[in-house]
Amino acid sequence: MDTRWLEDFLNLSESGNFSRSARERNVTQPAFSRRIRMLEHWAGGQLIDRSTYPTKLTNAGEQFRDGVTPILQELYRLRDEVRSEMGNKSATVIIAAMHSLSLGVLPKWLHAVASHESPNIRIRSDNHHDCLQALAEGNCDFFLSYAHPNHPVLLEPSRYPYLDLGTTSLAPYSSPDAEGNPVHELPGSAEAPVRYLAFGLDCYLGQVVSEALIKNKQPQFLNSCYVDTVADALQAMAVEGLGVAWLPEISTTNDVAENRLVSAGGEAWAVPLEIRLYRASTRRSVSAERLWDTAQAYVKGMRDQSHKSSA
Repeated sequence: MDTRWLEDFLNLSESGNFSRSARERNVTQPAFSRRIRMLEHWAGGQLIDRSTYPTKLTNAGEQFRDGVTPILQELYRLRDEVRSEMGNKSATVIIAAMHSLSLGVLPKWLHAVASHESPNIRIRSDNHHDCLQALAEGNCDFFLSYAHPNHPVLLEPSRYPYLDLGTTSLAPYSSPDAEGNPVHELPGSAEAPVRYLAFGLDCYLGQVVSEALIKNKQPQFLNSCYVDTVADALQAMAVEGLGVAWLPEISTTNDVAENRLVSAGGEAWAVPLEIRLYRASTRRSVSAERLWDTAQAYVKGMRDQSHKSSA
């Protein structure tokens, strides 16, 4: 039994809609449906009447809901007590961060907000989905993520506020030839398509790049020859001259400065991204709250400086 199944079930009992509940629970609809089925299998009977719309509970489902609700509330209460006790004793703050952000942004940001009272920090570097789930399930204090208008992060703003830490872009890069020109240059041609080092479509940046290429009005001739979900892996392949890769600009600074990578296309090929620091609205440890306060002051300072510069 997984308590997430109970949370899924209670959410569905309120919404009456599998798609809406899946979005609110930050999972795909097929995965959400499987979890409801697994709960029904564990309970030993049908809890959901799928023949109606909106979806309703069966009689057994109503009895199950009424019994499960206070049990789950008590589990939450006990969990919060334990976490509060441990939070008061421990200064460790857990930050979940997408792979490229844990290298390109997180160290500089932590250095900027560091003080003599800075807590011990543990970094959980992972893919977008697993980082998001860690925050939603209370297994980390903060989530450092990219965000794109057409691919919103599936977190309810009222429950998961965020700070805007700046912007970057996903842009195409290639290794240079002896004259400093890209070995693999966009847009390519039908006769000689560009070797393309692609993000998998099952990862966040892969979905962002894929949609941007579909909407880009420029002709493009790409031959996908390598697929990965980790930006660092694609960047290493691009440095070795194996193709063109769309990479976060913040990750390529050193390779560009040392002439290991060059732009493989103009600005029209770049995809803008926001960098956000998310947290849950529920109170965390004293150390986590202090770091959030420091982060807010840091962001305010950046905005004030920007306003002065533009004045």
